[in-house]
Amino acid sequence: MDLKKAPGFSQPIPLPFGQLPVAIRNPLDYLMSAREKHGDVLRFRIGPLVAYFLFEPSHVTRFLEINQTNYVRGMFHLPIGTFLGDNLVACDGSDLKRRRNADQPAFQSVEPYVDDSWLAAERMVERWDEAATEQCPVDVGVEMQKVMMAQFGLNFLGQDISQHDNQICGAFLSVSDYLQYRIHHPFTTPPLWLPTPCNQRVKRALSSLRRGMGQLAGSCPIHQGEG
Repeated sequence: MDLKKAPGFSQPIPLPFGQLPVAIRNPLDYLMSAREKHGDVLRFRIGPLVAYFLFEPSHVTRFLEINQTNYVRGMFHLPIGTFLGDNLVACDGSDLKRRRNADQPAFQSVEPYVDDSWLAAERMVERWDEAATEQCPVDVGVEMQKVMMAQFGLNFLGQDISQHDNQICGAFLSVSDYLQYRIHHPFTTPPLWLPTPCNQRVKRALSSLRRGMGQLAGSCPIHQGEG
């Protein structure tokens, strides 16, 4: 298929009407309905920006593995690399393949991660039970972030970094929220160098996140054992 002729949505001038605000307001529902209407390949154009959505697993395999050097992630992923480093989510081409091959052995089996993942889930349930007893609300989004960070810390750093949630989890949530907003509003988000109150908060959160993760990495049992 010629991707330039793929069915989908096109709005040469990014004005706040039509399908654009619908896609921004509820992207998951929009993509599900778009797939039903247009099929497994969707072309989404807003102004000069063009994005493609692939829903068929074989298409994803071709994009990520078989012919991945023929595709680039595009400008939507640039903020991820700027904030979270040159990781698997942000890199492209031969660098992506090299990093994926280097990381792959660690994920050949999930068995080494089962106990730590179970522990992270148990701690989440304990927090929820305590909140229910005290009749306090639970922010599910924050809780999922804590579980993710607990699993990462236990599996790769030898400690539950969600115990440092006030600093690290809060900073991570701030950066994640900003990235999500920036990706969904590419035309209206001020550049990071502009000293708006939002940008200042994000810069402080990013600095706090880097500082906290650096301290944890330096003090983790795995790191000390290698030294």
